[in-house]
Amino acid sequence: MNRKQLHRLGLRAGPALDAAVGACIAAARAGLSRAEIRRAVQAIIDNPHTHQDDPIWSPVALALLGPEAAVAVDSGSEAPWRSWGHELDPASIRQMEQACRLPIAVRGALMPDAHVGYGLPIGGVLAT
Repeated sequence: MNRKQLHRLGLRAGPALDAAVGACIAAARAGLSRAEIRRAVQAIIDNPHTHQDDPIWSPVALALLGPEAAVAVDSGSEAPWRSWGHELDPASIRQMEQACRLPIAVRGALMPDAHVGYGLPIGGVLAT
């Protein structure tokens, strides 16, 4: 589908329209027919929440939902990390623990010179 056709379905200029153009190309390459693509786009416009995890259409759904759809998720488990210093600042330790709970965290380390930073402590190392 082109931009004009997508606009007729209800998409306005902006991130959602840009994402829809790319998703339509990806869907066509995946073998979907024009009718299937049109139905999929209409379904996403009608209810973007149900398409947030779709491998092709999630960029469109997330663009329609806007920034409020992006939510930080606590993985429920903490990546292992090691402290290389003694008498470290408790706030930097809490920051490291919090960073290691991120879903992308694999391992972490806190160096002897650690102190509070923005998100990750200065002197903190996080493998992703």
